[in-house]
Amino acid sequence: MSSPPKKSVDEWVQEMSEAELPVLGRTVSQLASVNEYLSSHAAELVRTILHDPNMTAKVLRLSNSVVYNQGRRPINTVSRAIVVLGYEAIRSICLATFVLEKAAAGPMQDMLMQEVARSFHAAVQAKSLAELRGDVNAEELFIGTLLFHLGEVAFWCFGGELAEQLAGAIEAGTPAAEAQRDIVGFRFTALTLGLTKEWGISPVLQEALMNRDLPDSRSRSIRLSHRLAQAIEEGWGSKEAEAAMAAASQYTGVAVSELRQSVMNSAVAAQDTLKEFGLKGAERLVPTPPGLPGAEAEELEQDAEPAGHQDMALQLNILRELTTMVNGKADFNLVLQHVLEGLHRGVGFERVLFALANPQRTAISTKYAVQQKPGDLDKLFSFPLGDPQIEPLMQSFQSHEVYWASKGTRPQLAGLLKKRLKVGDFVLSSLWANNKLIGAFYVDCGVSQRAIAQEDVDAFQMFVSQANMSLQMLSARRGV
Repeated sequence: MSSPPKKSVDEWVQEMSEAELPVLGRTVSQLASVNEYLSSHAAELVRTILHDPNMTAKVLRLSNSVVYNQGRRPINTVSRAIVVLGYEAIRSICLATFVLEKAAAGPMQDMLMQEVARSFHAAVQAKSLAELRGDVNAEELFIGTLLFHLGEVAFWCFGGELAEQLAGAIEAGTPAAEAQRDIVGFRFTALTLGLTKEWGISPVLQEALMNRDLPDSRSRSIRLSHRLAQAIEEGWGSKEAEAAMAAASQYTGVAVSELRQSVMNSAVAAQDTLKEFGLKGAERLVPTPPGLPGAEAEELEQDAEPAGHQDMALQLNILRELTTMVNGKADFNLVLQHVLEGLHRGVGFERVLFALANPQRTAISTKYAVQQKPGDLDKLFSFPLGDPQIEPLMQSFQSHEVYWASKGTRPQLAGLLKKRLKVGDFVLSSLWANNKLIGAFYVDCGVSQRAIAQEDVDAFQMFVSQANMSLQMLSARRGV
């Protein structure tokens, strides 16, 4: 079988960025850039996660794992996860989720799983080493370590015929580095470096890839953690593992005996998290520390609640958390996202949004929207309030009512929104502060077109009332 013509590193980077991996590239560059997002973007991150019910379920699962939630405080909502764990932790959870999902869907399962399991194990070790050194940004090193072999993951996902040839050569006993040079034409480190530069990923990762880190530099922990994870695969008592632990001990300034216990704890945490994530068998690729039972291949698949399912316990938790957030220093944008998450995941509405009025109160348009399936609801809910045709909508806002289309007394309003939003039924309510229109909540079941029940409307009213109270409290605190 003739080999396809070899491409240069730059050609692979361009192809993966422009054709094969545009979504991965945008997601990685967004989530992995050190200064790309500040905590003020937390509400936007919540919205992004909630758009994907599967991502929501898995982010919550990882948020409750031992790697991130050592106190084991139950976290039921994405917005609460940000409050409890912090923005940087949720960002790294999102990225880990995204990379793990890509690996699970890739064609070269065996090669991918080994690489992803090792990279995740190394990332957990890097986070632990950073914390031992008192590093204030351990999550940056977690992300950098997770992506240290991004080139391999991308190639196994999208390398096609060359990936099959490479896998065959490695399985036949050819050393990986040699097989990469002979079949692909370059080491995967070069591809990873090209992708990290193209996508603007953290300079600390690029420093590690170029092997320019000094003995005490932060980037050294990335290479050291990968060395540690790979050495452990040779056996916990192997010379390679002992040498790697000695190097980690010197780097952290922690005694070898204490360091070894920390490394073992991190390995178990990595196993548990991979298992909780639902990647079948991936946890067994991380060697179990001596004296502990082997990791069980227990399947765990707990996706988001189906549409239309009311989770009363989740509703109650979210309402309690809203009170806690308002009594603290939560931003109102995050409060809004918490309400939307309650309406979507707790009550079961398939499409929910909050629309914000402009300062002049002449127009209202979507600020945040969560939809069970991708759609254009957020673009369609935009109205000039001065337009006479929109007068029924403004009248509903001014009445401060919870308007339920199938039971309402405003047929013009029902007709207007049903036609505009392509829905059979909906519920709507405005949000006011100091006699000024702030915005409006809108919900429907426009995906399945199922009927909205009275209990759904009651729950909607409860969340909107809580949002109103939260806004009043925050406004009073700020003297608005």
